[in-house]
Amino acid sequence: YLEHGAVLNIVFMSNKTEHNWHMARFDSRPGTTDGLLIKDGGKGNNWRFNNMSTSRTNSNSWYRAKIEFSNERARMFKNGELVAEITNPQMFGKHIGLFNECANVSVDNFKFSET
Repeated sequence: YLEHGAVLNIVFMSNKTEHNWHMARFDSRPGTTDGLLIKDGGKGNNWRFNNMSTSRTNSNSWYRAKIEFSNERARMFKNGELVAEITNPQMFGKHIGLFNECANVSVDNFKFSET
């Protein structure tokens, strides 16, 4: 659930020490879209868009977000529909997590499973 203007970021394949990771962004800010980003330049604000979609997350609604990733592919889903995909993502590390930006985000549950 994203309040107006909120952003939910799900981080995966993360190396916290080196500040490198991939990120699925669900964005409710006006004029922005959802998609996959990468942070691979160490400390600081060095995000890059990796594969942005035309999908936009509306505020004040609940969504089911799902991220699937392996060394072959990373895929981002919203309510069961594919939003964005990248192939052969660089494996920075093994950490996952989430954080919000700009406004409040509510998460009902967070589950990680290996297949």
